[in-house]
Amino acid sequence: MCAVFRPVRAAVLVLAVSVPIAVGHSAEQPKKPAVRVTISKQTTFITEPLRPDGYPDYLEALNRIASKGVTPENNAVVLLVKAFGPKGIHEQIRTEYFKRLGIEPLPEQGDYFVDYYDYVNRTAPEALKSTTDADGEECPSEADQQLDSATSRPWSKADCPLVAGWLEVNQEPLRLIVEASARGRYYAPMVGASEDGTVVFAALLPDVANVRQAARTLVARAHWHISQGDTEQAIADLLAVRRLGRLVAQNPTLVEGLVGIAIEGMACGGDANLAHHGKLTLQQADGYRQQLRKLPPLPNMIDKADVAERLIGLDAICAIARGQRVLDELELRTMADPRKPVGEKALKALNEIKLWLIYDADLILRTFNQHYDRLVAAGRLPTFAQRQEALQQVEKQFEERRRAHGWPSSLATRALKNFSLRKAASQELADILVSLFTPALRSCLVAQQRAETLAKLSEVVLALGAYRTEHGQYPAELAALVPKYIDKLPSDPYSGDQLKYRREKEGYVLYAVGPNLKDDNGYGMQLLGERKPSADEPFPVPDDDVGVRVPLPEHR
Repeated sequence: MCAVFRPVRAAVLVLAVSVPIAVGHSAEQPKKPAVRVTISKQTTFITEPLRPDGYPDYLEALNRIASKGVTPENNAVVLLVKAFGPKGIHEQIRTEYFKRLGIEPLPEQGDYFVDYYDYVNRTAPEALKSTTDADGEECPSEADQQLDSATSRPWSKADCPLVAGWLEVNQEPLRLIVEASARGRYYAPMVGASEDGTVVFAALLPDVANVRQAARTLVARAHWHISQGDTEQAIADLLAVRRLGRLVAQNPTLVEGLVGIAIEGMACGGDANLAHHGKLTLQQADGYRQQLRKLPPLPNMIDKADVAERLIGLDAICAIARGQRVLDELELRTMADPRKPVGEKALKALNEIKLWLIYDADLILRTFNQHYDRLVAAGRLPTFAQRQEALQQVEKQFEERRRAHGWPSSLATRALKNFSLRKAASQELADILVSLFTPALRSCLVAQQRAETLAKLSEVVLALGAYRTEHGQYPAELAALVPKYIDKLPSDPYSGDQLKYRREKEGYVLYAVGPNLKDDNGYGMQLLGERKPSADEPFPVPDDDVGVRVPLPEHR
């Protein structure tokens, strides 16, 4: 699962150790209520739709948000599913998945997209074998090397025969994928496979891997078009890649937003190769740039956090409140506080005690929402530096509070001994839960800013390519591009100053200062096309400039 879900998973694990939660009913009540949380904006955040048991149906709520205004005719997922077939969709959810898409279930066999490694295994299995170098280090297989080459730079059929054959067998699926990219909406149903109601974080997202694979394949094909001198077809494929990234990011989760951001990075690498190797004319550069400007914006990760990720956390709390076993005992034993391992006897005791009497779920839900409001407010500050500083402060406060608390199992023990500690235990548990959600949000905003920066730089990259086509070399300064090759140079999204640029031999480096807001001379882990360290040009570890080095290296 994507790294962004690790904090979510950990948070649910923490709650699961403490087992079911409930609202503030006294221990003297003979009968526990059917619904142990109050349905309100302050607690559950949504008041409808409701599950049959009276709890909020967060999965259905997210499906309604994502599917609003979507039809089988404008939904890109309908064509993508026809391109890839039903294989990647779990059999338990297929009926519901296709019903929500508004189409008939697809046959098992058909002219569907063929995975690269399945193709190689079928046609040249020996190419999948890895080798070792003179030092005994394992080297990538021939299949890996060809795919890396095809997605990193222009290539010919002689360079990458396996990739060429793979693209040939996927002509019809790729036609459908490009057609799908031209549609305006994207709704991939979130469907659970559990009979008692799947918690949102465990819902299956079968579309994510397919969209990423589709984008990577189109980048490889664009690089082939560049090598053949077919600039227009290369532009068409790279535009389709970008549209796919924007489309998948329409779905509400952070994971799908991050996939959209990753796809944007693939397209930016393709743009750099197009501009450097494709003999890009001024007319072609202008036309491509105008089409880029018409694309929808990249995903706003704070919007996704405010709704989808908030609902994911609230859903986990409500699931445990209603007594649902979210995780099995093996996971509990593995993920519990490593300082105090939970033994089988202790775990069994925790599961048998009616701990829903101990914790006040309403208090936990309210605290969760209040903290999330703070996170979202910090993430909406006007500049990147302000957002990062505010989120770091919130994260630091959460971490300090978490370290000051015991773990949920010890909280439960204390509350069992003294019921008056119930409120304090509930507050501590809420703080622990929120602290586990914080790091993912800050990382996602860093990824979003990087993608937005690379997208802006692509416009300059195209202008540089057109300039080189006419003059035979890149300009000494970016100012030479204005106004003929680009109407206005974008500013550095991090600092607000001018972008950094310098020529290097037959190429150049173009970059923004990056998250640390310092000019690291164009070096850093976030530089597209990064070179390896050398003795006379070391790469300091903290460097994090965001940009592009042209030409891109042969292998990235």
